[in-house]
Amino acid sequence: MKKSVLLCAAAVMVMLLALSGCGNNNSSNASNQDQTKNQKADKTLNITATDFKFNKQTYTVPANKNVKINFESKEGVHGLGITGTKVNIENKGSEIVKLKPGTYHVHCTIPCGNGHGDMKAKIIAQ
Repeated sequence: MKKSVLLCAAAVMVMLLALSGCGNNNSSNASNQDQTKNQKADKTLNITATDFKFNKQTYTVPANKNVKINFESKEGVHGLGITGTKVNIENKGSEIVKLKPGTYHVHCTIPCGNGHGDMKAKIIAQ
């Protein structure tokens, strides 16, 4: 009995130590996004979502510049995710990002119904 209590307590301690390592990591990583919440935007990109589509298939932004992305769901509840970044705006909001040159895939982050898998667009940073 004492042995199982000790094993259980040890397992809880190991889990707590492992979880304490989780959280915000401010070190640089391979992400193509530079979060710049306190900086001014050089350009604003407005993206809206309606049932199962974004308002455009392709968006173009300047590379290596601060771009403020404004997102709003006009029909239904949708989210905005950009592959290769930490962008995840749900329903309505904005973020400032700096994208390296390339093509980024945009997708809905909230399961919104039968057309959810078809909610795709792209951002070209050039």
